[in-house]
Amino acid sequence: LLAGAMTIVESLAPGASQDALVYHLALPARYVEAGGFTRVEGSFFAYFPQNIEMLFTFGLLLKDETLAQGYHWLLGVAASAAVAALARRIDPKASVLLAAAAFATIPTVVLIGGWAYVDLGVVLFVTLSVLCFLRWTRSEACPWLVLSAVFAGAAAGSKYTAGFQGLLVAGGAMLLGTLRRWPARKAVSLSALAAGVVAAVACPWWIRNALATGNPLYPFC
Repeated sequence: LLAGAMTIVESLAPGASQDALVYHLALPARYVEAGGFTRVEGSFFAYFPQNIEMLFTFGLLLKDETLAQGYHWLLGVAASAAVAALARRIDPKASVLLAAAAFATIPTVVLIGGWAYVDLGVVLFVTLSVLCFLRWTRSEACPWLVLSAVFAGAAAGSKYTAGFQGLLVAGGAMLLGTLRRWPARKAVSLSALAAGVVAAVACPWWIRNALATGNPLYPFC
């Protein structure tokens, strides 16, 4: 509660964090000014995946940077709850309050909780993806695998490095099939399904980059 109070007060102050001023808030401000996506010359940050920045754009349209920062704070609250749910899924005897508090008081979480960054959103999506994947491993109900891939795709659409979660979901499906001696066709099909869902959710940013620069993963590869 103390960490939450400190960070929400911080979110009400004008944005001053470096990455927010360089691109997390600067790019949405350009989009608002232009009335849509616009080419930002000299900034390779403009071609990063921007799921969370779209929330910030909405915040700037409705009010100002304080609302955008408030959205990141809310993502942090949701991430703490997701961590608590994951702890309970791993160990039914786990304390959800202790798990949430352990995450919420990590110094980096407190540092960026009131800033317009994307990292707590990434934590939320990745944690929910892991949680759904664990549910799938126990029930083998396909919708849980699909939902895990959806959240992995949301993470990949928020930050390039979060794309590793999609690889883990697809690879995990293949590995589980091997360990449980499923028919090879079933394991490959489930892995391909997971990879396809991840790609479908994250691909709008890849398509935009391909059209603008000829490279879907610009400025990498």
